[in-house]
Amino acid sequence: MAIFGDSARPLLPTVGGAIDPLRALALLQNARELRPIGRLVDASNITLLCEIDDGPYRVIYKPIEGEQPLWDFPDGSLAAREVAAYETSEALGCFVVPPTIMRSGPMGDGAVQL
Repeated sequence: MAIFGDSARPLLPTVGGAIDPLRALALLQNARELRPIGRLVDASNITLLCEIDDGPYRVIYKPIEGEQPLWDFPDGSLAAREVAAYETSEALGCFVVPPTIMRSGPMGDGAVQL
């Protein structure tokens, strides 16, 4: 069952049915364009569903510009915290956070997550 789109469109770059993190990170980093196709309206920060031009994959893009300030974190730090959560999960061997990078998108720099 596909979460977004029809079942004929692969949603994740896989190898043997499992997400290939190196391929996923390269896909996120090397995509020429993030094309917004929807917005998660229940999120407190601007959160966009985007297609990337290098394949049929969809990603979540959270631009720094769209972050809402929190009293207990520095302004503009959510995207970096998203990337840190992914890197920490990988380093600890938990593998519970989808591949996430910091890159430029249609609203400037932000976190991009597969």
